[in-house]
Amino acid sequence: MTAIVIGAALMLIVLMVRPAIAAPGRVAGHFALAQAIATAEGYGVPNAIPTVRNNPGDLKLNGLTITTFKTPAEGWEALHRQLDLIVSGGSAHYTLDMTIAEMAATWTTTEQTAWAANVVATLRAAGWDVTIMTSLREVLT
Repeated sequence: MTAIVIGAALMLIVLMVRPAIAAPGRVAGHFALAQAIATAEGYGVPNAIPTVRNNPGDLKLNGLTITTFKTPAEGWEALHRQLDLIVSGGSAHYTLDMTIAEMAATWTTTEQTAWAANVVATLRAAGWDVTIMTSLREVLT
């Protein structure tokens, strides 16, 4: 319960600093999932790696190390592009038919269950009726 409360509080903090990034085809679920991923990754927590590196998705664009972006806006856009790839079928790792739990198994190498639970808790706090078994299609399209 404490993690959910902390996650919801962090979501509110991050929403205050996250730039709105509009692009054709990005539906409300796209932004909600990006926010949920950022929350699960610890973005917005002082001194947390995603915060320090302006990387709300904790992305490793080179596949090896966590990428550092020059600005938070660049980091958010990179996260949104990753979700765009899922929607378009261009992702090498994720499909719209994957569940949040399946996404967690690939997105993070540690604490996949907790990551999925945090994503779900953030989405639910934003009004989405989801579970760890909800498909990405249900959120992103």
